[in-house]
Amino acid sequence: MSSLLKSVFTAAYPVFCLVVFSYMLSDLLGSEFSWNHLGIVISSGAGMLYFVLLFLLNKTSTDKFIQLYSWPIILGTALAITALFIEEFELIHLIFTLCVALGWLAYLFWSSAFYDRDENKILQIGNELPNLIFESEKKEKVSSSSFHGKFAIYIFYRGNWCPFCTAQVEEVIKEQKELEKRGVSTIFVSPQPHKYTSKLGRNRGGDFHFLVDVKNKVSRQLEIFCKNGLPASFQVFGFDSDTVLPTVIITNAIGKIIYTDQTENYRIRPEPADFVKVIDKYNSEK
Repeated sequence: MSSLLKSVFTAAYPVFCLVVFSYMLSDLLGSEFSWNHLGIVISSGAGMLYFVLLFLLNKTSTDKFIQLYSWPIILGTALAITALFIEEFELIHLIFTLCVALGWLAYLFWSSAFYDRDENKILQIGNELPNLIFESEKKEKVSSSSFHGKFAIYIFYRGNWCPFCTAQVEEVIKEQKELEKRGVSTIFVSPQPHKYTSKLGRNRGGDFHFLVDVKNKVSRQLEIFCKNGLPASFQVFGFDSDTVLPTVIITNAIGKIIYTDQTENYRIRPEPADFVKVIDKYNSEK
């Protein structure tokens, strides 16, 4: 139930901010100046701008509290509430103010967060990665055992619809030269339809593999499955409601796990340079 609520909230909150911003800005420009209106415009505008820029700036991660947008929301909320006790009180404006502020807190600490990921016993360092069966862009079966013989980095991402995921893919690809020096196979895995995986992987070159986890069989096997992880309404583009928790796994030449990143927040991802450091450290300690 919680994941379903998150799905609906993630889709609805940006739309709510857009509606409130448009309505209050129109009211502010069309009537006598109001500090309350200005405060709501600032807070809802900051929330709306954050989600718009997610798809334009191609950022892999944010800081934990997204301070660049949190401060305008805090200040706008404080201004709007203070003004309600000075200017004419309107209940609908108080509702707008509280919903924007509380919605932002819910996004920061609830909807973008995952819990209890450190309890995953399958992905412990030193364990052998189970044999996993994926499908290629051409729907051919691919086994994880085919990547034995060299280091392998498995990056499980949610899909092309997730701006953090596509940014992460691009960041890893930028490390191509460093990864090639170390003879690393990089495997990008998503449960999204083959056509989207094919589009993302087109003309990449290097030892990069874009694979599909059909019906989330692998994510269930590894206990990184995320039920109802897709924002509501994105199903119209052909994505399934269920997805995967963003996860990075690095294995050595015989398929043993030497590193995992099981982020507790989809807004926070590891830097690709960290993968190179992990491999170099492992080689130096052999």
